[in-house]
Amino acid sequence: DNVWNIDDKMVFNVEVDSADMLDRYNFLIDLRNTREYPYSNAFLFIKTTFPNGGYALDTMECPLTDPSGKWYGKVSSSHVDNRFYLRKDVIFPQEGMYRFEIFHGLRDTNVVGIKNVGLRIECVE
Repeated sequence: DNVWNIDDKMVFNVEVDSADMLDRYNFLIDLRNTREYPYSNAFLFIKTTFPNGGYALDTMECPLTDPSGKWYGKVSSSHVDNRFYLRKDVIFPQEGMYRFEIFHGLRDTNVVGIKNVGLRIECVE
């Protein structure tokens, strides 16, 4: 319905084994919005819960337009796709299940125009 309520969290669980701990990774956020999205940016909170129960909380600003209002990213007739780095060149410090929760930090309780939010983890070569 293109409405993201402030209480709705996007949740991603990632199982990490000992072999995964040998590589370095980039963590990225994919954000798709409609052209009706009313703001020039989006603020996201990302809570990462580690296998041992500890957690980290990140705040991320995602610029979506330039000062004149022109959309960044890949623009189609109905939506705009953007990708943002959350962290670059990091390792998984622990083996086990990681939980990533993404929720918005905007003024409105219900934000109109956000279609999809995704987490992408890429191995650094």
